[in-house]
Amino acid sequence: GVLALIAWRILRLAGLRGDLRLALASAALAVTVVDIEPVQATLWWGQINVLLMALVLLDLLRPSGSRWRGIGLGLAAGIKLTPLIFLPYLLLTRQWRASAAAALTFVATVVLTWPFLPRDSGWFWSHLGDTAHISRIDHLANQSINGFLARFFLPAARPEWLWIAVSLAVLGAGLAAAAWAHRRAEPALAVVLVGLTGCAVSPFSWAAHWVWFAPAVFWL
Repeated sequence: GVLALIAWRILRLAGLRGDLRLALASAALAVTVVDIEPVQATLWWGQINVLLMALVLLDLLRPSGSRWRGIGLGLAAGIKLTPLIFLPYLLLTRQWRASAAAALTFVATVVLTWPFLPRDSGWFWSHLGDTAHISRIDHLANQSINGFLARFFLPAARPEWLWIAVSLAVLGAGLAAAAWAHRRAEPALAVVLVGLTGCAVSPFSWAAHWVWFAPAVFWL
């Protein structure tokens, strides 16, 4: 249902009329993309990647003047840090109000939940750069730049500087492409590009994290 809602929103932005035919097309597209690996993996492993993607995408695809735009992104980042990559995109495209709303909402999720789980919160924020509790970075399922380089250099350790340099280059290229799409009045493409870029530069990206391929299919 969430995938169909995303398809509906993207097709509406493309200028299609919101009628029964569009509803049927959106449902058909949603069923189709269930067959791509990231969506399958999300379902197999009981993950929430599709829901987080929807929270971000449906929030940022609202009209630019929407009062509450950015709050959905902030909530998604409060649940999982990776959506924070959308903050530099909003700043780069001068979407000041949405970026401020997202940042304030994210900070609020941290501050308001800390008293309920102080020990877990303290551990989490003091181990941000440590992926050992997830798995080895050379795990085959780590489909990020970091994972690729770790496997490429096995059995030696991959150079830390190389991962940082390549990731920064990809981050710059991805944000530049997203800004270009935004200027050409293609907000759905812009958001999808940022989502895919985030998966590439994240220290650890399971296959299930790449659900951004689903809205990419819808946009195409």
